[in-house]
Amino acid sequence: MTQVLLVAVTGVITASVALISQWMRQKHEIRIERLKLRDEGTRRAYKRLFALARAIRNTCYPLADDKEEQFGIAMASHMKNDPQADYVYLDDETLDIVSQLEDHYACLKGAEPEFEAVTCQFIEKDLFDTVRQLESLTRKAIAL
Repeated sequence: MTQVLLVAVTGVITASVALISQWMRQKHEIRIERLKLRDEGTRRAYKRLFALARAIRNTCYPLADDKEEQFGIAMASHMKNDPQADYVYLDDETLDIVSQLEDHYACLKGAEPEFEAVTCQFIEKDLFDTVRQLESLTRKAIAL
């Protein structure tokens, strides 16, 4: 009788250990899949921003004509793809630059006419350096 009880307890313990091990393995696999999805989303978000930075940089270089129009075209193309969904993946510094670009784009579209002069000054003087900084940040994030 004692042997039967010992065999039964041993079987229950073995089954419990196997179930716990399987549960932990599944939990670990789910965590890995979440990390893969997050990494994929992060890379996609930064690649989109890199494309935006290159588009603005290639058309709004310091001696370019009609920078405001070219900036508006590049930002309109970027905004068409609903970029806010990607913002959860961005670091604070990159997000600050993107917000700054979006604010100036909103002013350029006429959403805030009282800041139009500030936007024109930004596009003429600071846009190229800001976009170069964005390009650098995105390149670093993609390379990680």
